[in-house]
Amino acid sequence: MVAGARAHPFVVASVLAYALTPLVNWIDDLGRGRIPRLLAVLVVELLFIFVLVGIFLLMIPIFAKELPLMREQLPWCWRSVNSGGQALAAAVWHSPVVGCCQRQIILPVSISTRMRKTR
Repeated sequence: MVAGARAHPFVVASVLAYALTPLVNWIDDLGRGRIPRLLAVLVVELLFIFVLVGIFLLMIPIFAKELPLMREQLPWCWRSVNSGGQALAAAVWHSPVVGCCQRQIILPVSISTRMRKTR
């Protein structure tokens, strides 16, 4: 797990390099060899960073507006998911596949139940 965490930056860098290479090649071809490739790479990387920052700055007001609405609806959503999860668990538990296995499951009997049976 630790080695995988250390590899994440290299995976992200590889994907970005693969995705942005056509744009670097286009800038390189546009200059017909007069623009150094390093300069083309820097321009593309700066353009990519500006686009990401721009998208982030556009999303902040939207999140600021929607966050109070989400806080109001979160308890209802939680109850809805919880009741849906209980219905799903009941449906699975009473399905023919699980139902036939229920007879074979041996559940531990609590101590108080054992004591009541002996009296």
